[in-house]
Amino acid sequence: MANITQNGNLITKGTDCYVYVDFQDDSGAGAEKIGLSSEYSATKDMEVQKANVLGEIVPVSVDIVGINATIHLSGLIPAKNVSSEYYTDGKSVKNFNPDAKKIISGENGAKIPYICLKDKKSGSIIGYGTWGVPSRYSENTQGKNYVQVSVDIQLVDYKNGADYEQVL
Repeated sequence: MANITQNGNLITKGTDCYVYVDFQDDSGAGAEKIGLSSEYSATKDMEVQKANVLGEIVPVSVDIVGINATIHLSGLIPAKNVSSEYYTDGKSVKNFNPDAKKIISGENGAKIPYICLKDKKSGSIIGYGTWGVPSRYSENTQGKNYVQVSVDIQLVDYKNGADYEQVL
């Protein structure tokens, strides 16, 4: 399910996963299903630094000096117990749209301590991330359908679920 691209990104891609979020802490113990995403992708970029030496054609070493992880959810619709309206208890897909006034005033209302993607068919954890912030948000609807949200979430880290082998 994971592969390494030419750019050095570790990527997971798929469709139809349940999205679980814990807005309280990063343990995931209180994570609740907030919706179904018709498409998702998770990207983990490793920033590398090469040690180039005068007279050598290739670097003498390459080290990872930074990590940037992102989850992209597209076509996210709310679960039955979740509304497409904005609620202060965190149980809404619209809560991925941070309040600019809170950010300007220094409140950190946009932090997401834990987010988890579960396979719709098997229920296994595809992957999870901690301490994310929304970096892009959009919503749309057609006719009388559900409001669908698309969001990019920048994370401190993204890890594979236990059912997916970690090879590196």
